Amino acid sequence: MKTALEVFLSEDCSAALAKKIRDEIALSVANGDNREKEFISNTFNIYIDVKGGVVHIEDDLDYSELQDSDISLEKFMLYLEKHFPDT
Repeated sequence: MKTALEVFLSEDCSAALAKKIRDEIALSVANGDNREKEFISNTFNIYIDVKGGVVHIEDDLDYSELQDSDISLEKFMLYLEKHFPDT
């Protein structure tokens, strides 16, 4: 069974959204802005706790909590870079 992270990256996230997420997180870190960030794609909600360094990915179409993904912010950023290296 795929996780919400795997489905988000392979089926839902666009290069433009990946760039927006990476740019906003980099700006937040550079400015010391620790507020939580929320990004909404076609079927996923991405909640980023910059201060805590945690990303929660929630599939809006699947009501099973087994599909949700929690990952460190550092790993999430690496996955975005891996899937969208040219953004």
